[in-house]
Amino acid sequence: MPLIVADRVLEQSTTVGNGTMVLAGAALGFRSFASACSIGDTCWYYIEGVDSFGKPTGEYEYGLGTYSAANQLARTAVRGSSNGGSLVVLTAGTKLVGIAPLSPGVTATRDEWLSLLGALSKTGGTMTGEIILLNGLVSTELTPVGSMVLFAGSAPPSGWLTVPVAPTDISRATYARLFTALGTTWGAGDGSTTFGMPYVLPDQVFVQANGNVAAATTGDVKAHTHSGGANVNLGVTSGGAVYGVTAANTGSVGGSYNLPAGNRSLYIIKY
Repeated sequence: MPLIVADRVLEQSTTVGNGTMVLAGAALGFRSFASACSIGDTCWYYIEGVDSFGKPTGEYEYGLGTYSAANQLARTAVRGSSNGGSLVVLTAGTKLVGIAPLSPGVTATRDEWLSLLGALSKTGGTMTGEIILLNGLVSTELTPVGSMVLFAGSAPPSGWLTVPVAPTDISRATYARLFTALGTTWGAGDGSTTFGMPYVLPDQVFVQANGNVAAATTGDVKAHTHSGGANVNLGVTSGGAVYGVTAANTGSVGGSYNLPAGNRSLYIIKY
């Protein structure tokens, strides 16, 4: 069902415990969840405990909720709370329950924003219309998962991993979105809990592969010729003339392997 974002939705509740909120009517000057949501819709919710004067008591919770039945809001996924980020066991008293957008500070919320805006799908989509770039979406989510870029710093920014210099397996659960994007193209890991990351050997390069992604290339030296000459030596011994021919060695200059000139930088990958 759709994610609902609506203005001035705020109701009172006297629900206690950690279950579904029973909504008891709109606060003065506000409107009810029923005016904005249909059964089964989701929304970003917040709960604020207040005293008899309407002053916050310090008891709070916010996250993704589901309008599960008439005048009921299920607390589907808690994103923050006065209980260390976990579901709050609400105490007796009045609570205010409303709809309000959440900051895209965690992956789940960023995905919800992207779905809501229709800006970019995880399977590849197109951006349409004017999109306000929100904090947390700009650097991490408008780049497709699995993208690799050169980074001029010494450590990757949030949401990115350093591309390893040797075959490396990482967790399918921890990096689920990267696993969805790459699958086992770079290795199946242990076959169940890990998968292989793209890697590039030190001082080596990536080349365009088309249908041969993840296959390593073999270094080679371009065919070429060396010019050379010969030294002709004429010597005379007591037994007569001796002719000798020796080839001139052209020599060599360079390192131990062919390395293109350039500056070193860091490859990073979006997860």
